[in-house]
Amino acid sequence: MSNTVKTAKLENLKNYSTLYEVVLVNGTDSRLIGYGRKSKSGLIATVQQKGDEILRVVDIPEDFNGAITAHSMDLSGGWIAKFSGRTQRQAIIEGELIGL
Repeated sequence: MSNTVKTAKLENLKNYSTLYEVVLVNGTDSRLIGYGRKSKSGLIATVQQKGDEILRVVDIPEDFNGAITAHSMDLSGGWIAKFSGRTQRQAIIEGELIGL
């Protein structure tokens, strides 16, 4: 990502509250889902917003009932949706992950 693009993205964040990176993880494979508030409801909302894209990666059975905590959501086949620990600002500066 060019410095101009990074600067523009960071400038757009200036007047907004901090969001946190939400990733889809399976072992060493991590993919960016999006950014959300660091709470259980924020995690659920971010995953719901990207549900169609997640379903293309993760085969989730209709009767699946995964565990949800404040910081992670157990999906199917070893996949977990969770906060990475980085803010959106940090992710832009350090380099964003590849999205779904």
